[in-house]
Amino acid sequence: MKPDDFGFISGFVPSLFESYVAIRHPAWLHNCTKENLHECQGDPAPGTSITWSEVVDSDLPICMSHTQYRKLENIGWIKDELPYGVMPVLIQVGDRWISHPTEGVLEPEQAHTLLPLLTQETSEPTNCWFGIWDGFSIKSIEERNAPMFHTPNRSWYVFQGPLQSIAKSFNDSALFHQPANFIWPDDRSWCLASDIDSEATYLGGSEKLIALVLANKRLDAISVVPSDRPLWLANLLQPVVEKLADTPVKPGFESRVIPFMDQIREIDRRRRFRRFIESIRLRSEENRDEDRERI
Repeated sequence: MKPDDFGFISGFVPSLFESYVAIRHPAWLHNCTKENLHECQGDPAPGTSITWSEVVDSDLPICMSHTQYRKLENIGWIKDELPYGVMPVLIQVGDRWISHPTEGVLEPEQAHTLLPLLTQETSEPTNCWFGIWDGFSIKSIEERNAPMFHTPNRSWYVFQGPLQSIAKSFNDSALFHQPANFIWPDDRSWCLASDIDSEATYLGGSEKLIALVLANKRLDAISVVPSDRPLWLANLLQPVVEKLADTPVKPGFESRVIPFMDQIREIDRRRRFRRFIESIRLRSEENRDEDRERI
């Protein structure tokens, strides 16, 4: 991969294969009830997985960070900017909404569906390589001493293991699933890549392998080429238009009154500052651990 490839699919998967496919990470459908209200108003966990096509056909509000899309039938989409960091405050019992795909994560169900397809396309399924982004501060000292490889604007720790580890999480927390960002077999018959900022996982391989992936209905996959730009769910929510007078549209979160808005902004500012300080502290501890190991 060359520096000029950054921003294209060829920046994720080398342009060496016969065919390519994008496996789109699911979006998440949420349903707030009395039982899960506290959870929804905290940091909502993934709800029910939903394909990108189902998102486009839905008339529920689609919330991506602090941006909300609402559908105007046969016209386009209205795009509202929500106050940053206050989405949990707006959620009430009875709300149903869709949140964006998880970036950089091939979900376990997708990984297990891919496993037999990838296994039959390599002569060395017990000898594969796994790359994990070096920016994740979740690794043990042993893992931080692993070899690395570098791509434009990214560096990755490399581990060796069987393809059966395709869904292994490199995060010890039960709250977050973080599988490898790169996987390829020793015979280099294919390459699977989930960049940290990507809403899809890209696979390069033989025409036979890609055809099998595209034919599998459990994978939300579409054909791509290396010169394509990465896929984003927001690109399907087009065109964005101004709301026409007297055009009916289901209400979303844009019109809700936010109590104590100034206090909420201040709390959010302090929370982000604490996270920043905590990241510095973790980095300092990691550096001290590495120094002790050298001694």
